[in-house]
Amino acid sequence: MDRDGMHDSARHAPLRIGVVGLGYWGPNLARNLADSVDFELAYLCDLRADALGALASRYPATRCTSRFEEI
Repeated sequence: MDRDGMHDSARHAPLRIGVVGLGYWGPNLARNLADSVDFELAYLCDLRADALGALASRYPATRCTSRFEEI
């Protein structure tokens, strides 16, 4: 915290991040990143359409892809 009581992250844009692989831990990582003020969940990536679809409805502002190269 600085002298005004603000965290450094309050003055900086969040770090854009993508989660590649939505297996066991992927949805948990996505949830924690989306809930944090320090990160922007920018991409979700998985080869399985059902895994992407389940999280796409939960995070509509996040881009979804099955191609790692898009990230």
